[in-house]
Amino acid sequence: MATFSRLLLAAILLLSGTMKLRDPALFAHALVSFRLGFSEAFVERSALLLPWLELTVGGALLLGWKARGAALLSLALMLAFAGGILSLMARGLDVDCPCFGQLKLICSGPLGVCHLIRNTVLGALSVIVLMKGPGRFALGAPSRASRTALNHPLA
Repeated sequence: MATFSRLLLAAILLLSGTMKLRDPALFAHALVSFRLGFSEAFVERSALLLPWLELTVGGALLLGWKARGAALLSLALMLAFAGGILSLMARGLDVDCPCFGQLKLICSGPLGVCHLIRNTVLGALSVIVLMKGPGRFALGAPSRASRTALNHPLA
């Protein structure tokens, strides 16, 4: 389950970061429309940095390198995204988010309950990796032979 969670989360973060980088102006415009009270300069920097953060975290998860740290960052992202969605819903704002650029992955339309559920599921995947580790096929994971040797009574 840990390997599946890690790889699915990696794929989604890599797709999200890539799609945001393909049209950074669209993403920046969406962030401005959230009206969260941040300065325009902060929003512009965030629109440029967030996709790279998603790509970095997604790449680390894909490789299984520092997977628990990447899962913690992923969880923080999902909590921040959920907080933003809740803020929009509470203020009654209908804002479309290009979370995946022009793609509508699972949810479409203004940010709402579907997006909140999607981020909750992604947060749960992050928690699985955080708790269980990277699972199989991860960089730096002990090989089967070394795991067997460590568990051998004569080792």
